[in-house]
Amino acid sequence: MSIEHALRNIEEDRLDEKQLLSLLNNAIEKNHTVLIDKIKLKLRIKHPRAANKRFGSKERDVVDTLTATYNMVKEQFDLIGNNVKNGVKAGGPMKTGERYLCYYISYKNDQGHACALTVNQKTVDSEVYCIVKDYVVGDDTQTTEKRFEMGLYNEAVLCYIQLLKEIVGEVNE
Repeated sequence: MSIEHALRNIEEDRLDEKQLLSLLNNAIEKNHTVLIDKIKLKLRIKHPRAANKRFGSKERDVVDTLTATYNMVKEQFDLIGNNVKNGVKAGGPMKTGERYLCYYISYKNDQGHACALTVNQKTVDSEVYCIVKDYVVGDDTQTTEKRFEMGLYNEAVLCYIQLLKEIVGEVNE
């Protein structure tokens, strides 16, 4: 089967789970990255259990990335005054089904000044992006959000760290 024919079969939903997995193995063997990406996406949409078994859970990479960021941040800042749970948390929009992925780390001080770094994906086939949010609880007029493509994740982290410097104050030496 040619790559073009395989892509058409995937696009037109002509392959079942077993056929997709077989085609995936062949694509990996021949290093056809475009085909691998299309099969992975189709499995995530149509056969999520098989996709999780083959590629790991949908959130693994996002949670690992945010966990590494959180670990770096906790070395730089004293987060003992955080009034929300420390670590990576699942966001409400994902829990309600509004977004495919939504994970975040956040900090809120005693005055209600808070910031968060979230990683989001609206649907299984949409782009992954980050939002850095600066807000005061109960005052919508003091909320700002900056959106970053996932390729600019390091810039989003730097933006989050800058906000932490303002909210937490002292940086660990």
